[in-house]
Amino acid sequence: YVRAGLLFRLQNGLYSVKPPHELDPLLVGSKAIHGFCYVSTETILSRAGLIQQHLSRITFVSAVSRNFTLAGHAFRSRRMADKYLFNETGVACEGSVRIATPSRAVADMLYYNPRYHFDASAHIDWDEVNRIQTIVGYSVTKHKKDMTLILPSKKDAVHKAWMFRVLRAVADDAHLAKELVFKGGTCAAMRGLLDRFSVDLDFDYVGS
Repeated sequence: YVRAGLLFRLQNGLYSVKPPHELDPLLVGSKAIHGFCYVSTETILSRAGLIQQHLSRITFVSAVSRNFTLAGHAFRSRRMADKYLFNETGVACEGSVRIATPSRAVADMLYYNPRYHFDASAHIDWDEVNRIQTIVGYSVTKHKKDMTLILPSKKDAVHKAWMFRVLRAVADDAHLAKELVFKGGTCAAMRGLLDRFSVDLDFDYVGS
């Protein structure tokens, strides 16, 4: 069947009736793991806008720890203890693939790394995360709300004041206001999309 083009071999024991490039990568990864698993951690956090890093792998949670590449996609499976793995609170099916909700993905990430940094923690439903942690049996995370633009020292407060002065000067200049577009980490922090202090100002030049 493979030689006739009726089946496509993905790996030993795993075949498809569609060419690899036409397959859903989430489905490919879940089938390759050969056991109970669901998409979670960085893949879901990125999809929900809670982290902004570039992802090179699709991330799963399962009973095995494994990195692999298949059908042109890279995957990472993190091992989780059975007593947590098979508790499907905050996990739903999308077609044939189990997918974590953003709150379950946050809870899972904190299970692996209690000090993990979320770029947009102000947008996390911490009450729901704590509910899931309690039901699943994870340690419940204590969190601080409204942490946008944390200023731990007088020096940082002065720095922030100067950033606002520069922004006001740009906004008040008719020429610069048309030529520059404010962007980057400081812009995201001032909009409440980051919960850490950013130290520079980034602009795109859009003038002719």
